[in-house]
Amino acid sequence: MTGRTHIAFNTTILFALTGAGIILSHNPNAGDIAFIGGIMLGGLLPDIDNPDSKISRKLGRTPSSVDNPYQKFHHRRKFTHWPIFCLVTGMCLYGLTNLYAHPVFSGFFAGLTVGTLAHLFCDMFNPYGILLLAPFFRKQFHIIRIPVGSIGEIFFLVLSIASIFLVTIAFMMIRYLYQNH
Repeated sequence: MTGRTHIAFNTTILFALTGAGIILSHNPNAGDIAFIGGIMLGGLLPDIDNPDSKISRKLGRTPSSVDNPYQKFHHRRKFTHWPIFCLVTGMCLYGLTNLYAHPVFSGFFAGLTVGTLAHLFCDMFNPYGILLLAPFFRKQFHIIRIPVGSIGEIFFLVLSIASIFLVTIAFMMIRYLYQNH
């Protein structure tokens, strides 16, 4: 999936969490705003190991213009695409910042963890999949094989964008019905 598809999907997750009242409910605080930043960054962060990704280019890494047989064979599925690594790291960072730092940091790391896991879920829709149980098992897992940049990915992108509106409307209706009864 491309960076825009990951951002669109993470925005859908963000709107669902907002609509459910998990974040930005009645009294939004700095932790909620940091959560939003974390979830958006988490949508791009796992691809930092790919020099051709949007986040790598933003950080100044040069695209891999030279054919690298190792990269072609392994196709960037390193530890940043291991759900266990992302979950454990995110939980540790959240726990440490929740105990010893300002709540803004724990909100950011909670969002970063959710955003990273949403990114990995999206990557289960491409031909390479993810190493779902790495480092314990090295078998790639995918739900369906949608090539990057294909019409299938464009459909996934459009579906994510449409879901943003549908989720928002659904939660607005639920809140309206709840407040009027």
